[in-house]
Amino acid sequence: MLKLVARAHDAFTRISTIAGGSVLFVATAMYVYEVAVRYFFNAPTVWTSDWTSYFLAVVIFTMIPELARSHGHISIELVPEMLPPVGKRVLETITMLTAAGACLFSAWVAYGQTLSLFKSGVVTIASAPTPKWWIMAFIAYGFANAGLYFLRHAATVAQGKPLVRIPSEAES
Repeated sequence: MLKLVARAHDAFTRISTIAGGSVLFVATAMYVYEVAVRYFFNAPTVWTSDWTSYFLAVVIFTMIPELARSHGHISIELVPEMLPPVGKRVLETITMLTAAGACLFSAWVAYGQTLSLFKSGVVTIASAPTPKWWIMAFIAYGFANAGLYFLRHAATVAQGKPLVRIPSEAES
């Protein structure tokens, strides 16, 4: 049962990573469009700058879970490599639980803010006002999903299994 849940979690993360990459493509296209219309037609848009920054937030928080899944985040191995195997396992478990706690706490705060923004109808202060809640929802998603991966990694390490960096499809 847990393996099925883990596979579903991984599949959902792959889908959100692809979606994040697609949003990055769209944000880049919007920025190129803005430059083209501004300099070639002297007709700047009022919305691309705002939406590009919103899309970048979406990209970041749809990609963070994949980094947590594949251990693509920054890791300093100096101290763990100097420890005996048991000490290394304990340190890695504590580190993963700490990361999970930080991510899940941040997700909880972001979720609360998402609900508050949704209920109050707050929009961005921009030339193209946008509801803030949908941007905050991606932040909550990214932290929650990464937190779940850190919990999974903590369980793996606590069982004595090594944490192995999973290469991305581009690296394999």
